[in-house]
Amino acid sequence: MNRWFVVHDLLAYSQHSDMIGNVVKVSGVRQPRFSTFSEIKKGDLVVYYATKDSVVTGIFQVVSDIEYLPNDKHWKEIMVYRIESMETPPQGSYLDFRKLVNDPKTSFDMFPNKSKWGIYLQGKTCKLLTERDYLTIKNAFTKKEYLKSAKEIRVTPTKWHKEYGKKTSRPRVKAGRHQEAIEKWKFEEEKKFGLFKPDIKTNT
Repeated sequence: MNRWFVVHDLLAYSQHSDMIGNVVKVSGVRQPRFSTFSEIKKGDLVVYYATKDSVVTGIFQVVSDIEYLPNDKHWKEIMVYRIESMETPPQGSYLDFRKLVNDPKTSFDMFPNKSKWGIYLQGKTCKLLTERDYLTIKNAFTKKEYLKSAKEIRVTPTKWHKEYGKKTSRPRVKAGRHQEAIEKWKFEEEKKFGLFKPDIKTNT
């Protein structure tokens, strides 16, 4: 079992909290653009990192093999894995990853030069985590000094969404109304498109 640091964003998380994805390399070809993404396996653990806001939403387990979605209602042609939540920060909060990294008491194997930690994530969809880095992140979920209230965050499209996301209505979020706006937006989307029920195949 491997542990992965997956780079997405909060808008993607609000659309599909049960998936991680990477766009196809070429239209019609069932290969992810970022080749390392295909190395993720069923049973692996995922640390879900939301870029732009620099927060971790939680730790998830991969519960499917890689799948091809040709016409998702939110994302363009994409390769995905289904995921299930294993552990999260306290309800209503995220792990402030920037604060965790910048703490002089912490160090990470994946960031040899911690002062330039953001550079190591540029252009990456996922990075393999050492056990030490994984535990540093996991253990921080219970430390108040590293938590950030969801009410402080305004969910907005990232560059990825502008290029690969579909143009649908999105929540207009004011400070302090983050979660309520996401739920309202999901409700409106479900009324238009129908409730999305993933077909998860498992070996039993």
